[in-house]
Amino acid sequence: MILYMNKKLMLIMYAVVMAVFPRLQAQVEDANALLTVARIFDSNDFKAESVKQLQWLEKKTGYTRLRDCEDINDAQDIVYYNPETDSTDVLVAARQLIPQGQSSPLTIDGYQWSKDMKKVLIFTNTQQVWRRHTRGDYWVLDRDANDLTHIGGRAEPSQLMFAKFSPDGTRVAYVYQRNLYVE
Repeated sequence: MILYMNKKLMLIMYAVVMAVFPRLQAQVEDANALLTVARIFDSNDFKAESVKQLQWLEKKTGYTRLRDCEDINDAQDIVYYNPETDSTDVLVAARQLIPQGQSSPLTIDGYQWSKDMKKVLIFTNTQQVWRRHTRGDYWVLDRDANDLTHIGGRAEPSQLMFAKFSPDGTRVAYVYQRNLYVE
């Protein structure tokens, strides 16, 4: 009697396995169904979109970040985002970053606001030193006057480092050939 029940149970288990097996095999054959370490790190299935140069603002609620310009190819605007109202405002348009005598805007590798947000220091044309891009060219955009000024005078291209606004936003200090300069 026990042997007969075991055979019956075995047959039922065999029928269940055979009914489920084609579904399991189809999942195994479908590479997208398998979660593997290689799939997580090597494929684009789990890669997040990077946020370019996000900066939280001290005096306003919100932040600024780079966004691809709609009018000019391969150019970026600096846009203000207000998370409370879900609104955006272009603070620096790419066309404002076209140096005199040139036809294309500066490529923004980094930027920094003055405390009153009337000026923005643009870091561009960078070179890697050790592990990070710390050498480059700096430009100041005065937003009120719509005036773009190159920092560093006659310095060699891509050789200025660590430029910062003074606390009152009227000057920029930077390092050039191991010396400290203020403009």
